[in-house]
Amino acid sequence: MNAATRSILLPLLFGAANLSAGEVQLAKSEAGWKLTVDGKPHYVKGFTWSYTPVGMKYDYDLFAEDDSVVRAVLQRDMELMQAAGTNTLRHIVPRKWMDHIHDAYGMYFIANDYCGRYGLEVDGTFVEKTNYADPRTREIIKQKWRELATEYRSAPGLLAHALGNENNYGLEWKSAEAENLPAGERQTAKARHLYSLFNEVALEVKKIDPDHPVGIVNGDLQYLDLIAELCPDIDYIAINAYRGQTYSDLFERVAKTLDKPVLLMETGCDAYNAAENREDQLPQARMVHDNWIDLYRNTLANGGSGNCLGGLVFQWADEWWKRGQQVDLNIHNPEGSWHHPAYKHDAAASLNMNEEWFGVCAIRREAIDGAHLIRPRAAYFALRDLWQHDPY
Repeated sequence: MNAATRSILLPLLFGAANLSAGEVQLAKSEAGWKLTVDGKPHYVKGFTWSYTPVGMKYDYDLFAEDDSVVRAVLQRDMELMQAAGTNTLRHIVPRKWMDHIHDAYGMYFIANDYCGRYGLEVDGTFVEKTNYADPRTREIIKQKWRELATEYRSAPGLLAHALGNENNYGLEWKSAEAENLPAGERQTAKARHLYSLFNEVALEVKKIDPDHPVGIVNGDLQYLDLIAELCPDIDYIAINAYRGQTYSDLFERVAKTLDKPVLLMETGCDAYNAAENREDQLPQARMVHDNWIDLYRNTLANGGSGNCLGGLVFQWADEWWKRGQQVDLNIHNPEGSWHHPAYKHDAAASLNMNEEWFGVCAIRREAIDGAHLIRPRAAYFALRDLWQHDPY
């Protein structure tokens, strides 16, 4: 190997008898980072994927349905994804169905558990605001990942493990330790507990499964310095980033501070124009297009930072429960949830980010064999065209 090239090789040996073995390598050279599967480039092109029927909410479990319903939904989604060039999904599904999706449709999975981001059951009691400083809570999260790593380490479709989901935005627990600190220091002190836990979990996962990369899912670049200090054992950083048309200095900052490859775990734009109160497909498609051009530019040897491994679009299909959470589940709610000035086409509205309209596919009330019909939007076709290109 050339002395100027430092390589980190993460071989994944898939052992299922009915599926071909595969080897994945994550390597760094002077030109940047590159991910390969069986010696071929694997630039992550995919979706944050789930299926929630109209009228259901966040706790709906597709895989508790009869196999016929599961297969109908998978056929509906996976064939369209496959036609667009999708190769990776963010989700944990039962091993039986992960193997089926990989075998039938060629999809790889980034296995992702939220690590208490939206609350955690601790010894029979649900705790709404997860305390990452609590030893018992830390052990419960580690044990969950020991179990997940054991279950999925031999899955032919497993590409990587991802810890959490922008947990840095949920450091809301109360404790005497934190409250005794000056107000300006409390969140950083809590973040230190979070990221030290993430590194401990990463080490635990690697003991069980040394052959798959492990990363964390951060909300943008908040606490990047702490991540560099407290998470030396992660292999990559996954980022949920909504910055408008480009990611500005995101890749450069990671290269300078962390020196790990970057995966965009969530990125996208909704299809509702809050300023004009209507569905508006073209701004969503343009934003998705511009985002992916920026991802490609920051891929190995393309003129940018060279540390981008690809991305997952948020999201595959609309979910009608997002705004009401528990109510109005049969209504496609047009009310925005938050405001972001970088999404200029409807930034005149006070709340222009519409959580129920982020799908590159719209979902309809009508269903066939238990699977709601969907309508691909312009953003789907923009991605299909973009994903024909190999940025390597």
